[in-house]
Amino acid sequence: MRADSDCERATVTIQTADENGPAADAVRSAQLRSTPEGLETSVRGDGSTSGGAISGGGFTISGGTFGNIRTGRGITVNGMHISGGNDIVVNGVHITGAGGTVNVSQGVSPIEIVAVVPKGSSLQTRSDSADIEATGQLARVDANSVSGDVDIDRADDIKARTTSGDIRMGRTDQVSAHSVSGDISIDDFGGSARTETVSGDVRVHATEGGNLSAGSVSGNITVTASDANVAQQLNVQTSTVSGRVRTPQPAMSAESRRRDDSGGARNYKTGRTGPGQAADRTL
Repeated sequence: MRADSDCERATVTIQTADENGPAADAVRSAQLRSTPEGLETSVRGDGSTSGGAISGGGFTISGGTFGNIRTGRGITVNGMHISGGNDIVVNGVHITGAGGTVNVSQGVSPIEIVAVVPKGSSLQTRSDSADIEATGQLARVDANSVSGDVDIDRADDIKARTTSGDIRMGRTDQVSAHSVSGDISIDDFGGSARTETVSGDVRVHATEGGNLSAGSVSGNITVTASDANVAQQLNVQTSTVSGRVRTPQPAMSAESRRRDDSGGARNYKTGRTGPGQAADRTL
């Protein structure tokens, strides 16, 4: 998805390079409709691949002929000699052989949904294995993927969930991000964020102050700030069982360096950081 300041009306294109097969069928059966809330699209596919097995002679699949194939020490296809114990891929075609049998499987091209929308639009999307990518300034994003990655360039409010995919966010103010085994990162943060992952790492770079809660069971947590003054305006709460934690150090003002009347030094409230430790810093 791309948010364009010159765009006045949203457009959606659903495409694949295949002219026939599962991907082409999925594109032809895709649903696209306009609602009072905006454009809605749905694409479903079985994710199957066309294929077959041979032990000699010629073989035709999906309208294409894979010539004469013979087995032996190697495999010869139209005069091309292929050998090896692992899977072999030629121009997207998977070729395997075992026990005198040759398996040929034609891969399926990916399906792309390309949307161009006006600046400040919102996106709500879900996928099983497809990556989700959005560029340009958006108002809100709600993205959910099982194994695909989520990549959001700029959005005021982001909600993202994955099982094994990574979540990367650029500039944002409000974040709720959760992943089981994927990494979570925010490149330009300032506002309020809650990030949780089980085995992935969490990386956040703050350019403005705000409240940040970051948790991981076995992953590392790294929080950085553009300068010490920004760090002083951050309220960071982190929690991890076996990962490492790094948080920025705030700037120490002239007042904090002076001792009070009782002779004691003024201290910030800071928790321990390191492997297996939670770190809370209130500034």
